[in-house]
Amino acid sequence: MHWRMKIKQTKMSFNAPTIEEGHLLHKLAKQAGGLDVNTEYAYLLLGAHFSDTCAMAKSGGDPAGFASAYIVPGKPDTLFVWQIAVGKNYRGQVLAKAMIKQILSRDVCKNIKNVEATVSPSNDASMSVFRSLAKDLDGSFNTAEYIKTSHFSSGDHEDEPLIQIKLPSNN
Repeated sequence: MHWRMKIKQTKMSFNAPTIEEGHLLHKLAKQAGGLDVNTEYAYLLLGAHFSDTCAMAKSGGDPAGFASAYIVPGKPDTLFVWQIAVGKNYRGQVLAKAMIKQILSRDVCKNIKNVEATVSPSNDASMSVFRSLAKDLDGSFNTAEYIKTSHFSSGDHEDEPLIQIKLPSNN
């Protein structure tokens, strides 16, 4: 599966992050704003255990963003995009979408038929990324109720509806 990737930044490279780069993912998550930032340990584990389904973008060797995802246990045809962080200097360059496409182009994702994520209703930028991704991939875009405010112990987190992109069968 290979999809077009339009990146304005011409020297952008992508890699599967390593455990040694986990601290950079953590730093990007903190700087991105708007993310539920996890412990640094969680980002180290992304590089150690989930690197096949995560992407790190670099511009001239400097971290520009990352996308973390995993194949859903019990649903080997579904990629769940967990977090996307794009550095302030790299926003507006379709980098988030390019990182997801880069992950989807890997052999580990050859059987993926669905892309899922959760996005808070107030996060217009992320919602736009997934709508645009569905369009680029000729997939259908749907949302469904999923994680509710009441699921969070604090009760002050927004709902997290499930974004569902069903890919066409020819991918």
